Order: sequence, then C-alpha cells, then structure tokens
Amino acid sequence: MNRWLDRLEEGACVVLLAVMTGVALLNVITRYVVRYSLAFTEEVVVSLFVWLTLFGTAVAFREGAHLGFNYLVERLPRPLQRGAVWLAAALAVVLFGALICYGQRTGQSGMRQMVWGWIIAGVIFGVVFPGIDNWAHAGGFAGGWLAARLLDPLREERPGHVLAALVGLALSLAAIVVSVVTGLPLLRG
Repeated sequence: MNRWLDRLEEGACVVLLAVMTGVALLNVITRYVVRYSLAFTEEVVVSLFVWLTLFGTAVAFREGAHLGFNYLVERLPRPLQRGAVWLAAALAVVLFGALICYGQRTGQSGMRQMVWGWIIAGVIFGVVFPGIDNWAHAGGFAGGWLAARLLDPLREERPGHVLAALVGLALSLAAIVVSVVTGLPLLRG
C-alpha cells in the first residue's frame, strides 16, 4: 500500500508537469499563430507549479534527495550547523512577511495571493511534519512585515533604504563569489 502511494505522488508530479507544459505551449501557439493570448494560462501554470512543488518536495524528502546548498554549512562546527539552518528558514519567512507587506502597499494582489499560498502550504507542512515550529515562523513573518513597513516602498528613498540595499547587494555578491569559488573544483573533478 505504501509503495502504491509513493508511485501516486510521482505520477501526480508527472501529470502536473505535463499539463503545465501543455498549457504554456498552447498559449505560445495561440499568441504567435492566432495572435491572441489566452489570459488564464499564467494563473493555471503558477497554480500547477505550486502543487508540483508540494508533491515534488514530498517525493524528494522521502527519497532523501532534497536539493540543498549545504557546502558551507557542512564545514561549520556541529553546533553552528543547526543555527545556520534555522537562520536560513528564518530569513525565508522574513522574506514572505516583507513580500506580503510590499504587495499590500503597492496593490499587487497577485503577489499577495501567491505568497499566502506558500505560507498556507508551509503551515500545513508544519502541522503534518513533527519538529517544525510554526510559532517561530509566525514571529519571523511578523518581523519581515514590520521591516518592510519601516522601509515602505511608497515613501521617498531615505539613507536607510540605500544602506539596506548596499548591505543586501554586498551579501549577494559575496554569496556568488563563494558559490563560484567552491563550485569550480566540483566542475573540474
């Protein structure tokens, strides 16, 4: 029975990916051949992608093949490894809070709906899988929302905005450099 459920999850991933590809291809064909774009295709593909991600995550988790960029984390002392994982999760939740606030302030309902979908899926995973602290995620979400509210995208740019952008840019560049430096030996070998 358990093996049957495993195959059902994998089959759902295949079907979802095939339908996504078909819908996107249909839109491309109608746009360039008939010169008429189907308005619903983007929403359908995004919704199917969310479901594909959820099923794919379950399959990857079961197989122990979940994608992770853990080169640096594995080189940290054992106590710091757990902290790095918690920090990454906290930053993701903070980002969700910031995106919700940004969507509210700018009137982008599509972004809000998509992020709320991710949040709901995360809460469901937090309830289903043991050891996930949804209260900590709620705190991170509130922190992200408050930070985005303070950096309000609709107010005139202030020195704090520029400083936050420069810090984010520096961290992003550092992450790219570390990725390239640590990844080159893997490509050569």
